[in-house]
Amino acid sequence: MIDSYNNLFHVVGAGRSVYSRILSLRRLVWFQGDDTMVQMFGFKIDIYMNTAYQVLLMIFNIFLILEETNPLDVVLNSLAFIFIARIDEEIAQSGWFDPDRRFLTAGAMSTAMQSTIQLRVLSSPELFSQKFNIPKDNLMKYCDKDANLFHNEKVARADASNLELMTDDEQINMLCMKVAHETRNTNALQEYKKAPKYFGSIETMLGYIGLSYSKPIFEK
Repeated sequence: MIDSYNNLFHVVGAGRSVYSRILSLRRLVWFQGDDTMVQMFGFKIDIYMNTAYQVLLMIFNIFLILEETNPLDVVLNSLAFIFIARIDEEIAQSGWFDPDRRFLTAGAMSTAMQSTIQLRVLSSPELFSQKFNIPKDNLMKYCDKDANLFHNEKVARADASNLELMTDDEQINMLCMKVAHETRNTNALQEYKKAPKYFGSIETMLGYIGLSYSKPIFEK
């Protein structure tokens, strides 16, 4: 019971552990409505596996203990239920599942960016006007009446290559990259053009063969 209470305390985001603090940040993204469908499904499954799932297992375990007459079977059944309740935690802590905590680091960074950037607000003129107290007419005037507002991939790609929006170092790198493209200098391209970064061998393979399902972690 003490372990179950302590686990629930961490799951709701009230603990001091890194896991609990990430879940607290994750709940903030949930309430902001900035989740993707996959994130919403994963978040609910994680909450369920650490709360209701364990409670149901313990209830079922108590039922079997009351029905069982052989002491050895009681002990073995209890150990089996404890193993089943903690199997997901054991897999997550294993060395092969997430070497060097790459997935955890990427997920934490993505969650922090989602909670700060708030893409849903940036893509809605109404929500942006309410949040920052800017008249909608003035906002649409300066955004060229773009209904997507600041969540526009086409505009973002154009701005990414606009020298007027870059620092001096960024301008030099951009000009060098253009020259490398024109002269087909492979070594220079590797230096000035950022290579896509994938997490996992499967995503890397899908990304290199051009499938849209897999996108580099910092280009989503």
